[in-house]
Amino acid sequence: MTFELPRHNLPHLYKYMSADTARLVINTQKFRWSSPLLFNDPFDHQTGFVFTFTGEELARALCEAAESAVFEGPDFTPPYAANFGIALRMMRSIRGRLSRQDVTENLRAASLEIASDFPAHCAKLNEAFTAFLTHSRVLCLTETPANVVMWSHYASEHRGAVFKLRRLEELDHRFLVAQRVTYTDEPVRYMPLEDYVANLVGLSDHDPTPRVWEIAYRKHRDWSYEREWRVHVPQMDEPAGLGYSDWDEPKELFEAIYLGCRMEPSTVADIVALIRERLPETEIYKARRSLDRIRLEFMRIA
Repeated sequence: MTFELPRHNLPHLYKYMSADTARLVINTQKFRWSSPLLFNDPFDHQTGFVFTFTGEELARALCEAAESAVFEGPDFTPPYAANFGIALRMMRSIRGRLSRQDVTENLRAASLEIASDFPAHCAKLNEAFTAFLTHSRVLCLTETPANVVMWSHYASEHRGAVFKLRRLEELDHRFLVAQRVTYTDEPVRYMPLEDYVANLVGLSDHDPTPRVWEIAYRKHRDWSYEREWRVHVPQMDEPAGLGYSDWDEPKELFEAIYLGCRMEPSTVADIVALIRERLPETEIYKARRSLDRIRLEFMRIA
């Protein structure tokens, strides 16, 4: 299921982590990408679609559309190949030999079966989309290095670090297609009833892919403080494995590192030495609490 994601125009993105993880990243120039099944949010990538119509409503609308396609109007030539639409067109071609009452009764009987099967169909569809979205690797980034709550949650209570990652247009780097997360308590809704019916009879060609990707970049609004951007890489041709992958990054990606205001002096010295050895072009900053406001300030370490 492919979909060309738009590129953002941010000059930098940021990654929070513990001091131990920062050491690993500096040494290896690798980030750990995780399966969404390992995330701390059970809704992430796993909400599925909400259908805004019932099986009964679908059956009624489909029955009406089918009867109209067979018996009404000058012609029925759906521009898209759909099995149901092809069957309706064949029925129309012999409608002179058909009893409209019999056809209508058969359509209504079929509609009752559709209504009965619809909940299971929705569940099966959502199961397939969730399986696709969670068989992937995702790296979560953010647009700011100064969020005090992010420092608390993802950088060991201000004892960790944040990497400043530059935009690498010339390398066509995968972070260029990082997408902003949408924060809402509304799930992604599937197409309206009239569009769904038109798709079933071949009058429209609906591609659900853009809506599927909306699920991958949607979180509950309680998470909005993260100001997250994420990169999603499907893994459909590979086994699930351990649920994570450690992937190489170019040295030039790492523009700067910010060390937490609570980081122990010995850890600061250790990471500074490691940066100068392994990533000598990376700038180093130390966070401190501002004296006049409740915020962080960053001072350059020469």
